[in-house]
Amino acid sequence: MIDGTWLEVRKDEQLVGCGAVVRDNRFQLATALGLEDDVPSGYFLLLYAALQEAFEHNVRLVRFGSGAYDVKRRMGLHLEDTNHAMVTISGITTRAAKRLASAE
Repeated sequence: MIDGTWLEVRKDEQLVGCGAVVRDNRFQLATALGLEDDVPSGYFLLLYAALQEAFEHNVRLVRFGSGAYDVKRRMGLHLEDTNHAMVTISGITTRAAKRLASAE
């Protein structure tokens, strides 16, 4: 079952940071983390709150998204190689399909 948590950082009762934590099948994704510019350590607060959520929900895998690498590296996290791309030259697929069809 998918569930989640909305995280907020407040300063003087003003919302200065937020983020979403989504969980499913003991997997958690912290996403859409955002902060005002003048919030020292706010990003750390959001990341640590997301980790606390993971511990409280017995999560086995946590992903934090694809930004702020230096901050995450300082926390001991590592970059996961998940980027895969397929590039095709315009028209090559069509020409290959025509050749296959004419060969039959």
